[in-house]
Amino acid sequence: MAKTLEKERAQPEAIESALRQAYFGSSRPWESFYHFYREIVGNPYMDPAHLKMARFIADRRKRFRMLQACRGTFKSSMGAAAYAAWRIGKDYLEHGESTIRIFFASEVLSLAQRNVLWTKRILEWNVRYQHLAGTHRGRKDIDPPWGVQGLTSRYRIDSRIAEPTIMPIALGSEPTGFHCDLIICDDLQAYASSMSREQIEKVWEFYRLLFSILDETRRSELLILSTRWHYDDIYSRIEELGHVVVLLPPQYVRPYVVRNKTDRTDVNGLLEALP
Repeated sequence: MAKTLEKERAQPEAIESALRQAYFGSSRPWESFYHFYREIVGNPYMDPAHLKMARFIADRRKRFRMLQACRGTFKSSMGAAAYAAWRIGKDYLEHGESTIRIFFASEVLSLAQRNVLWTKRILEWNVRYQHLAGTHRGRKDIDPPWGVQGLTSRYRIDSRIAEPTIMPIALGSEPTGFHCDLIICDDLQAYASSMSREQIEKVWEFYRLLFSILDETRRSELLILSTRWHYDDIYSRIEELGHVVVLLPPQYVRPYVVRNKTDRTDVNGLLEALP
């Protein structure tokens, strides 16, 4: 009888191992974002270019990275929704709880909310994902909010983390007071915001504001998914900057501290200090 019970307890682990081996060809399914997107999310329309794209998106050695791609290349479904779901799963499996905070930033709020919805569908409806990374949606009456305005995983244990697991933000909003580990900018500047110099400058100011909500106590990242609309849009400026990280010595910080302390003024002072 004891041997039978022990065998039954071992069956779920054996089934999970077999599934991982079938889906990924490896017992470590979270190493390859490309295979996650192809086999778990279930997009069969992949070619060698998507392999390079997936490797670049998941390369965390580059904290600030930008991907420029044409329409119809799956850059949003891969780089936004699928990558967010992949990072949430990895975070849960590595820490035993959900600690990651991901913000979707876009030109308009409806686009950011669409990315939240796509990620929500993977977490909520994808049976293969749930088998490997758990069911992150909880019960409506006792667990945190779960909708396009923001998702909080049921595996969030640390009560000190105020931000949801996923949150949408857009041009015109000031998410001051929040901090996150990953910002995914999907079409931060599109056709509507490229028609005048004033609109381009508004997007640039919003982009600069994003750096103030990255949690520097953890290895935070910013991923930009873009399509060019104008020769002088923010993407050309970002290319010129090259995302070079400049270390500012503490003795040079004080002269650039400005009054009326907010995240926006802090960023303006920091950018003034950078050479």
